[in-house]
Amino acid sequence: MRSFFIMVVLFMAGAQVYGQETILPDTTSSCRADSVLIIAESGYDGYIWSTGDTLGFIWAFSSGEYWVDTHIGDSLFYDDTTYLNIVDVSIVQSDTSFNCGDTIMLSIDPTFYECFWMPGDTVTDSIHVYPRIDTTYYAFFTDPMEPSNYCTDSIRIEITPIIILDTIIQTSMGCPEEDKAQLEMTVSGGFAPPYEYEWSKGTPLYSDPSKVTKVTDGPINYVVIDTIGCTLKGEYNVKAYTIPEVELIADPADTIYLQRPYIEFSYENPLYDSLGADTFQITTFTWDFGDGGTSHYSPVNHTYQDAGTFIVAVAYDTYYGCKGTDSLTIIVKPVKFKIPNVFTPDGNGINDLFIISYDSGGDGGNGEDPAYKFGESDDPININDFYNSNTLIILNRWGQKVFEANNYQNDWDGDGLTDGVYFYILDCKGEHEDKTYKGAVHIITAGGNQ
Repeated sequence: MRSFFIMVVLFMAGAQVYGQETILPDTTSSCRADSVLIIAESGYDGYIWSTGDTLGFIWAFSSGEYWVDTHIGDSLFYDDTTYLNIVDVSIVQSDTSFNCGDTIMLSIDPTFYECFWMPGDTVTDSIHVYPRIDTTYYAFFTDPMEPSNYCTDSIRIEITPIIILDTIIQTSMGCPEEDKAQLEMTVSGGFAPPYEYEWSKGTPLYSDPSKVTKVTDGPINYVVIDTIGCTLKGEYNVKAYTIPEVELIADPADTIYLQRPYIEFSYENPLYDSLGADTFQITTFTWDFGDGGTSHYSPVNHTYQDAGTFIVAVAYDTYYGCKGTDSLTIIVKPVKFKIPNVFTPDGNGINDLFIISYDSGGDGGNGEDPAYKFGESDDPININDFYNSNTLIILNRWGQKVFEANNYQNDWDGDGLTDGVYFYILDCKGEHEDKTYKGAVHIITAGGNQ
């Protein structure tokens, strides 16, 4: 005899009983069972049942009235009652499985009760069924002498397919999201041929529906049906050509400066470089530099005309015509320098050189800041990263040249000059404009930093 479970949620207004695998969840009846589980509503601090149990549930073994007292704390008390009616009838057979094409006779015990079967939609004490797919059959019992005495039972029948998938082959492939793939299937077994074929996407061939065309990549579901309705169901993952991921390269960097605004763009194709397969070969490549300029070459040099942020986009085609895209961000900044007004070439390793740095927060002026001294927050730069060329001249107070360097490299240590005030002229040549920075610098050695 099978066990049958009922969950009863108890409220002040009355009890509700839910039968397992029924379609009438509010019934207070259960068909024949070894035991029935009655569960009270949760959220209480204690329970006392008519059976003497003190948990939130009880197992009931016979029809009858069951009550429970509950409480919350020491001041709130509730009670409720439910009536459980276990009807002494059930389906004789238990849940089972068999091959598609087989049949089974379902019957009830005792046959005194009126029984309505679904599916089947017939009233009889036994029914001959031949399911072709997994099916749950319900039996609705009613006592002909007492219509209020009723219950519902069920039986689950699982079907083992007898159609065999021999092969499923992808015969052609497309790019991702293109409907260019084709599949063909061969099956055997079952009560066939001929078979019927159903595909979840694509277009089956009219002359041979075991073949399907115009399929996109990703999962496709199929159903094969034989002449008596037995089925074979499955899923196949349709493949597409892989679009290689390129690595975009900006040389010298992705941040450049307006007076030297040159970048060489190129790309690498790691998959093709390592495997050499046609699938990963790139045949055409188009750059969009974000400023209206384009190119079909790689590597390619480009010159920016304005400062700003530019999204450099690339579009490429593979050997099989699949399209890929990628992008990177290029920042073109205006040139802003900080030039110190003092340095201390005393050999202590601190502020020993006349170092020009980039002013990341300046206003783009000429760098003549009488309050500025070179400090730890300033990084020395290569001036030729900012301009095409430069010349630095240092004059003493009488206008005599004491130092000159073409393409100055931030390496002047004062050349042993005496302490005092000197004057610099930094002449820079840029792509779009030339600029001259002028100012005074104080060399201090004997007294250290000031």
